[in-house]
Amino acid sequence: MNREIPHTMSSIAEQLKHPQILVPGHQINDRSIKVPKVAGIYAWYFKTLPSQDIDFTNCWLQQGAYLLYVGISPRKPPANGKPPSKGTLRSRISSHMRGNSSSSTLRYSIGCLLSQTLGIQLRRVGKDERLYFLKGEDILSAWLEENALVTWIPYKEPWLIMYSDDTLPVIPMIPCQF
Repeated sequence: MNREIPHTMSSIAEQLKHPQILVPGHQINDRSIKVPKVAGIYAWYFKTLPSQDIDFTNCWLQQGAYLLYVGISPRKPPANGKPPSKGTLRSRISSHMRGNSSSSTLRYSIGCLLSQTLGIQLRRVGKDERLYFLKGEDILSAWLEENALVTWIPYKEPWLIMYSDDTLPVIPMIPCQF
């Protein structure tokens, strides 16, 4: 079985780097495209780069959009016996599009990169001091709706791929001024 994983890794990475379909963010938000309620791996492409200060020249370019982020749902089950996440492709992709920055590394990072351009600012909120863009979350959602495209591949145990392939990009956590 271990011999099949590298083949599967490269096959999935290639499918994400050369997707047959890229779904625009507005079709996720208006729900005209139904993302499946299954486990899998997803990739976010962007028509507009969120920053001119970062070198994106090594990012994959497809259909005029750059591959900047790859994620999985659900996350790897905990080894401590706690119940696994019930996340699906649908719930995670929707969270990135319409959620908030405290629960989405994608929203947090893109929001930080665009904070001056969009006029949004990260703030600590509540007793647990989670980070949000507050009213800026709607502005960020609108930017994502216009500029983001997503593709996905259903895969029963996506953490086996994500944590085994270092050729797939993940936007680093960008420190924000708040």
